[in-house]
Amino acid sequence: MRKRLLGIWVALVALAPAAAVPAPSPAMAPAPGSPLQADHVTLWVTPGAPERVALERLGFRIAPFINRHDGQGTASATVEFVNGFLELAWPDSSVPVEPGREFLRDRFRARTEWRTTGRSPVGLVMRRTAAAPDSLPFPTYPLTAPWMPPGSAMLRLTPLTDSLGASLFVSPHELVTPPDSVRAWLARKDPRAEPMRHPNGAREITEIRIVAPARGLNRVTVMLHRWDVVEFDGGKDWLVELTLDRGRSGKRADLRPGLPLVVRY
Repeated sequence: MRKRLLGIWVALVALAPAAAVPAPSPAMAPAPGSPLQADHVTLWVTPGAPERVALERLGFRIAPFINRHDGQGTASATVEFVNGFLELAWPDSSVPVEPGREFLRDRFRARTEWRTTGRSPVGLVMRRTAAAPDSLPFPTYPLTAPWMPPGSAMLRLTPLTDSLGASLFVSPHELVTPPDSVRAWLARKDPRAEPMRHPNGAREITEIRIVAPARGLNRVTVMLHRWDVVEFDGGKDWLVELTLDRGRSGKRADLRPGLPLVVRY
């Protein structure tokens, strides 16, 4: 969970004259009237995310910064796209945990060890659309942490007692960078867009499918499926299928068992 901020990417890139900004893409478009749209997918991985190597071999660039989530004892690395990102997260002993929140660190560790604990290794963070009302049609649970902007909160869509389903959150607007802004960065060769320049040419997330055991499906996942935020299907094991640029190259990579991830690009 992070925001693209000026100064995070510190490479010096010469700025070219501004070019025309491409028209917005219908990629990952929710159903009309949906209050939510997918922002990024989180996979809980081994500390330090050695699993990233599998993605690098496919021609994906790992963003050159590690996100530290102070207060909750976790860190993450990301693969950035124009309209979202893939986050590899892990418990990190060097990141402080707020007193009283040790249980969160323990839950995150259990998600990392999902093959033996039965917990879900998958998280989905969404952003509000222009159609979003003040409240959603199911209970939400605010979660704050020192790493978030003052006064902001993530909205958890399932109770903390649900440890078997995917982590489902709505991000505060302060942590969301509009895709149109990223397209503009790319058009004018802004340094902030450098992490999105993948050697394999991937640009945008166009579809997310999450396969979950029956215990991981609930009222919220049914609603998200109905709104076309992501596709949720039942299956034996957890799996994320990520389609990029509508799979225009015709390539498909199955990264199991290292990652519960299939990528089409």
